[in-house]
Amino acid sequence: MSLEGRIIEFLDAEELRLAYVRKQERDRLHVIDPRGRNSTVHGDRVVIVHRPSTEGEFPALARQISEKVSARQSEVDVELLWQSVGTRQRELNPSELAELFFAETTPEAESAVFRALSEDNLFFRRKGAQFLPKTEEQVLSERTRRQRQRAREEFREHVVKVLEQLLKKNTDIPEESGVILDRIQNWLRFKTGDEIGLILEEIAGAAKARDAAYDILLRAGRVDPTLDRFLVTAGIDPHFSSTLIEAAAQLMPFTHIPARLDYQDAPAFTIDDEDTREVDDALTVRWEGDEIVVGIHIADVSAFVTKGDILDAEASRRSSTIYLPSITVPMFPERLSTDLASLRTAVPRPAFTVEVRFDKQANRAGYRIALSTINVQKRLSYDEADQIIESDPALYTLHRIAKQLRDARSNRGAITFRRAELKIRVKGDEIQITKINPNSPSRFVVSEMMILANGLAADFASVNSIPVIYRTQEPREALAVEDTLSAALDAGDSTKTAPSIRRDPQRDLLSPALDAGDSTKTAPSIRRDPQRDLISPALDAVDSTAGRLRGSDITLSGTYKAVEALAFERLRKTFKRSRLSLTPGLHSGLGLGAYTQASSPIRRYADLVTQRQFTAMLSGVPVPYGREELLQILAAAETAEQEIRAIEDRSTNYWLLEYLARYKRGESFAAVVLDPKGNIELQDYYLRGRVSGPVKLRPGEMVDVRIETIDPAKGEVRFRAV
Repeated sequence: MSLEGRIIEFLDAEELRLAYVRKQERDRLHVIDPRGRNSTVHGDRVVIVHRPSTEGEFPALARQISEKVSARQSEVDVELLWQSVGTRQRELNPSELAELFFAETTPEAESAVFRALSEDNLFFRRKGAQFLPKTEEQVLSERTRRQRQRAREEFREHVVKVLEQLLKKNTDIPEESGVILDRIQNWLRFKTGDEIGLILEEIAGAAKARDAAYDILLRAGRVDPTLDRFLVTAGIDPHFSSTLIEAAAQLMPFTHIPARLDYQDAPAFTIDDEDTREVDDALTVRWEGDEIVVGIHIADVSAFVTKGDILDAEASRRSSTIYLPSITVPMFPERLSTDLASLRTAVPRPAFTVEVRFDKQANRAGYRIALSTINVQKRLSYDEADQIIESDPALYTLHRIAKQLRDARSNRGAITFRRAELKIRVKGDEIQITKINPNSPSRFVVSEMMILANGLAADFASVNSIPVIYRTQEPREALAVEDTLSAALDAGDSTKTAPSIRRDPQRDLLSPALDAGDSTKTAPSIRRDPQRDLISPALDAVDSTAGRLRGSDITLSGTYKAVEALAFERLRKTFKRSRLSLTPGLHSGLGLGAYTQASSPIRRYADLVTQRQFTAMLSGVPVPYGREELLQILAAAETAEQEIRAIEDRSTNYWLLEYLARYKRGESFAAVVLDPKGNIELQDYYLRGRVSGPVKLRPGEMVDVRIETIDPAKGEVRFRAV
């Protein structure tokens, strides 16, 4: 029929709308709504047809129709209508439904039913302009779903209200919040997908949600206040289960077997920090005619832990030992990590040995890799080793060899950048800070020996087709170190006077030894960049500097030490990140043609996995990991290690700020300006911050500053110029 001149109701965005048809052109209707707006509607969108009208009468009639429809709609009992339909499982139009409920088929009744069923879709499913009754099972299922949804919404409203109260630090913990506190605790510890975490993120912000959860639980007495807060917020339990402790207790002490190379009579020694307990490397030196034989011995953890056992699974989950100022969280239970596998003195220990021969001029003449048994005779601290390095024949020889190795790597393009560190230790209420010289002779020796061992292990794996993961690094951008330092010096010296730069082949200002030598195994250190630079002695050697030029060792002296930070910042931007690879390749930062890591198996799972490949081959049994499985495991371990390093950084930075807040708040500090925006670095504490106010500062300029505001928990500090 023709709809021209009639009032209609049509579907617009799935809602009924009133309109007056001004003109009809086949299936296209030109309509006007009660507000006078024109539009075009397709004929198949028309649902209800009302009486004819004039365009002038339409606005008033539209109001009357709307009022009648609204009144009739309020009468509709959708459930009763559904029951009236009974078992008729077919699509019904508005006219049929109006007849069933109202016993009439007026346009107003049809519109009222259509609107009521569209708003309450529990009992009917709409298809276009018709409705299909749902089955009893469908209605019951939907009703249950809606009840649960309402319960969730009500609980969410309750949770939001309680959390907002809990986040107010000066208010008491509500007694009825026990269930919510339980869920917060589980979310924090087990990293579950609990909605409580999402709500916390909405209220406190995604970056601050875990810290907010910790503060709530601390006030509620739900966390141990002596535990490092960053361990808790990361969901890391420092304790081992009784099952794991029992598994470690059942391990038998090692006894030497003839299949191993016997090094027990060799004068083996270790060099570590005084409080190191996970000792995973030892050294020996002996002279055979005109040759020097250096033994680099790595703790053979694979002799105690096999792939897939309970201790291996836990080590895989933990990924690495965590070193925080207040606590060390080992990767293995102490029975293994600090006893059976640790290279302690006066007890036989299994080792993975890289034995290297040198001629009288300290040139490498050959090497072999073997499983061995060693018996450490002497334990030295770095300080003790530094004191005797000139008088002890073995240490003196190793230092001479280390310099030769370093120079050879430098000639192959290695660039080193190693900066001073602070070692932070928390004992009870006391915060202790000591300065570490990463370029001390003994640390330099250990660093070079570990690089040598890992480099030769990579060579051995390549020659013998042992599947291992290699660490590669592309050459850095071709920017000379001298140019970098000169640019930094020019930035800090408006007169551009010739800087006092001296070349010292025995010291590293720059060094990629990083974790290969790791001088901070017992407590974390903080470097000049608390965000942990790509190059820093606590990072993996694989994330070290890289170079495509003759390596040189540069030491800044005098006032120019102030611009070391600027030089570091400029040079750092030219570095390429290291990569995992299934095939050997150049590691430009270390100046090596191939590099892998197997030197820290007690405290780093990736090293243990790599070590297992070597020890299996040397034992004459199949290697435990295929190439793809190996890559998967180590890639996962690398991700976990990055998370752990972030925890270590946050904790270390927190305790440094806590130390400054407690003991140094009123003091002035010497700082070097990093950029015109007022970012600075404290010279004695290697901490970066910002100077407040409109102060004109030049990069490289030295300024005296005091703390203006400091919040250790947030990791924030701001300074003002004195």
